[in-house]
Amino acid sequence: MAMPRTYTKQNICDNTLDEAQLATRCPLDNGRRSITPVHPSIGNLDKLPVEILTQVLMYTDVPSITRFRRVNSLAMLLVDSVPKYAAIIKHCPNIIRAILSIEADGFNCNVLYATLSSTRCSTCDCLV
Repeated sequence: MAMPRTYTKQNICDNTLDEAQLATRCPLDNGRRSITPVHPSIGNLDKLPVEILTQVLMYTDVPSITRFRRVNSLAMLLVDSVPKYAAIIKHCPNIIRAILSIEADGFNCNVLYATLSSTRCSTCDCLV
C-alpha cells in the first residue's frame, strides 16, 4: 500500500527578505562619494567617448554594472551618470539589492527601467 504524499504549505515570508534584512545583507554604496584621484583610469575604456560608454552600461546586466562601479571613482562617476540607473537607485534601490542578492543577471538598466516605469503588467499586458 502506497503512503499518501503530504505537502506542507510554505509561508511566502519564509523565503523573502524584508527591507531591513535586504539593506543589511546587500548594502549599496551609492550615497558614498570619494575624492577623485589626479589621474583616474578605466583602462582601455578611456579610449571610448563617454556617450558610448553610457550606452554600453545601459545594456549591461545589473550585477556587472555594480561590480564595474566599484573599480574606481571614474567608473563610479560613469555608472552614476547613466540616467536610468540613477533613477532606479533613487526611487527603488531595493530592486537593485534584490537583483544582487539573488545574482539575477538577466536584467539590464534599460529593461529594468522600462519595466518599472510601465503602466502595464509585463506578464499579461493588463493595466496595473
